[in-house]
Amino acid sequence: MSEHKSIETFFRDLSMGLLYMENTYEIDRVVDFFLEQVCNFYGFDCGEVYFSKGDYLILRGVYGIDRYYVCKVDFPIVKNRIEEVLYKQKRYVGNNMNISEYDVFNNYSSLMVLPVYLHNNPIGLIAFRNKEDKREYYKNILEDLLNIIGHFAVYANNVLQNVTYKEKDKQLKLLRELYIKLSDIDKFDSNLKGISEDIANIFSSRKAFMMFSYDNNTRFETISKYGFDDNFDCTIFEKENHLSNCIKDGKSFINNIAKTECAEKFVGIINRSVLFNRVMIREGVDVYIVVIDRIPDAVNPLGDFDNEDAGLLKPLLLNISSRVSEYFNIVELSKANEKNMRHMSRLNTLYDMSTILVERSKTEDILFLLLTITTIGDVFAFNRAFAFLYDEGFNVFRGRMCIAPKDGEEAAYIWNDMKNIDKYALREKIMLSFNMNSIKASWDLNQQFINTVIPNNENCELFFEVFNTHDTINITNINEDNRVEQLRQYTDLFGDYPFAIIPIMNATKCIGMILVDNPFNNKPIPNDDLDYLKMFGRQAAVALGYSSLYNELEKNNNALKTAQKTLFDMKSLAIIGEMSSSMAHNLRNFIVPIAGFANRLVKVSTDENIKKYAQIIADEVENLENYIRKNLSFAKSINLETEKIKIEDIIKYITIISKEYIKKSNKDIKFYAHNFSKKDIVHWDYDRMNEVIFNLVVNAIDAISNEQYAIISVLFSDNLYNDSMIDIIVENTNSYISDEVMENIFKPFFTTKSHGVGIGLAISKRIVEAHGGSMNVKSINIPFETTTFTITVPEVLNN
Repeated sequence: MSEHKSIETFFRDLSMGLLYMENTYEIDRVVDFFLEQVCNFYGFDCGEVYFSKGDYLILRGVYGIDRYYVCKVDFPIVKNRIEEVLYKQKRYVGNNMNISEYDVFNNYSSLMVLPVYLHNNPIGLIAFRNKEDKREYYKNILEDLLNIIGHFAVYANNVLQNVTYKEKDKQLKLLRELYIKLSDIDKFDSNLKGISEDIANIFSSRKAFMMFSYDNNTRFETISKYGFDDNFDCTIFEKENHLSNCIKDGKSFINNIAKTECAEKFVGIINRSVLFNRVMIREGVDVYIVVIDRIPDAVNPLGDFDNEDAGLLKPLLLNISSRVSEYFNIVELSKANEKNMRHMSRLNTLYDMSTILVERSKTEDILFLLLTITTIGDVFAFNRAFAFLYDEGFNVFRGRMCIAPKDGEEAAYIWNDMKNIDKYALREKIMLSFNMNSIKASWDLNQQFINTVIPNNENCELFFEVFNTHDTINITNINEDNRVEQLRQYTDLFGDYPFAIIPIMNATKCIGMILVDNPFNNKPIPNDDLDYLKMFGRQAAVALGYSSLYNELEKNNNALKTAQKTLFDMKSLAIIGEMSSSMAHNLRNFIVPIAGFANRLVKVSTDENIKKYAQIIADEVENLENYIRKNLSFAKSINLETEKIKIEDIIKYITIISKEYIKKSNKDIKFYAHNFSKKDIVHWDYDRMNEVIFNLVVNAIDAISNEQYAIISVLFSDNLYNDSMIDIIVENTNSYISDEVMENIFKPFFTTKSHGVGIGLAISKRIVEAHGGSMNVKSINIPFETTTFTITVPEVLNN
């Protein structure tokens, strides 16, 4: 025992030191300080502090030997007399012993092992060693040491509880976030794919995966994985029913896997610990969650799992399975509802078609309507459709019309174009007018198809059978049906992909055929689609019965009126354009020499009055030139050339030219521009958009009086209501636009400037609208004057 310090002084210093170390919230510093103080005071050669974690004791601090052994020494609590000391609070004083695999603990003679507990709850134990026989000495100081250790237990427990509380708080926060994610049905698929990372974070682990098993573990599907290579096969855990057998044995975690029978099978996959469980989602479908290698921390230095982790994983897995089951039900209901809606859509289309076809008399209209309904996405969505009409005089089927893109790229373009049309407008368009441009993609094929003739006899059994049986034929395997080869003798337009033939039937007989196939997406042709299409064919047949009433004169008359109007409009525009161009050219011929001589006078004249008047002439000529240029630009159409632009480049350009203009104006104006948008790249016409923004800045500078200090800002920000749109806000202080001016501000040739033309804002608005955007203005004068122009444009403009 130290001779220089009393027990009271030592205890006081120890308490103050432990209090200081506790505030660091680092358990290693608390342990090391305690061991150093106690070993120095009592003369121990070696001191060790062990904390319990699960079924193991772990060395957490040492004195007298290298710290290398901290967290490397661990052993089961049931080993030797450890369980008695830890749980029954017994003490050991006797000869030295070593139950670890390290020889460093053999170099001592005597050993004292004491429990560390708080309110009868075991925390760990402390061992003191000496090279000399100190057993009698140990007995004399035993009670003092127990009091000191009890004091140490309070501080150590506070630090451990603080770390544990933070870990639990983090887990609860992550659990709440995960449950919120799983509640988002719209993003459920993507959230489920990332769930392994969320689970790994909850348990502070390096790896995790979630897997579904089907049909009593005969088929598996990895839903999500984290920490593994993309090609890692998670089913390795169940190839020999490893997880299932552990779960049957009541296990939900394994620590120190290197000492288990399956260690070799998971080398490189599991370093030390694994946590797992399984629940049933529905009959024949189970979900597994496996969490691997917990990251060591102050409370859990080995990275082991325990019963608390297993107790947390179980309800988490139940919640996930419940959400997955609910999602499956929603998906199934959605599919059933989608199927019902598809049937309703077809029935509604059939009803609409029946109504409209009665009013149609042109054969082309009727066939176009029938083929379009056969190929549009919200009804049947066949890739191609061909219409044959029966020629009774020659007993043959003649090709009349087809909707058939020449390749998959063209098909995708047509289908995407149709998707952009409101379905009701599309139906209205289809049913009320026949537009040959809609089958322009099929034009070359149509020219070939109308020359196709198929005999109605045994030489083409497919058509002959449909004609006589009045039933559809669905050819699913073209290579095993000899009748397909017969058809190829008459045309090479189809027969290379599965196809179907549907009769166009009136009340008594077949008057035509519809042939459909899917060469671009290779989708199979369902029989229920053919039943509906057969009903459409019957309706078309009724309408075709009235095709002889077709009025060619009416069609030609309408076409002539349209052509006359178009020609008149084109002539008018041409005259206006020619006049504008001619006037501009002639006026420039006059003003160029005027400007030249005026500028010459300014330079050579010594008379100040003459210089003054010459400068006025030059300035006014320049204004006239600008007036002519702006009028011409307003008359021209807005043609945009989009490119990939950095917003930062626009800001740099606008900042440079705006500050230069402010400098020339001699006004006290502060200018700044900034990008608050999350987007860095846009697809706009760079020059046109700079023209718009700079025009607004110039207007703002001109509107501010010379005596006032003002601020002009150009801000880019994300639109609050549409993620694909960007707002450009140009705002200035100390200027106000009245309501009367506001009503006319975007009208051409309206201006409040003495030197203005009045078309700058009109042109700017046209440029913005050409970008698919809008421009509006707001101005207030209470409590201070502010004017704000807001431009809202799409992030990407497609020409």
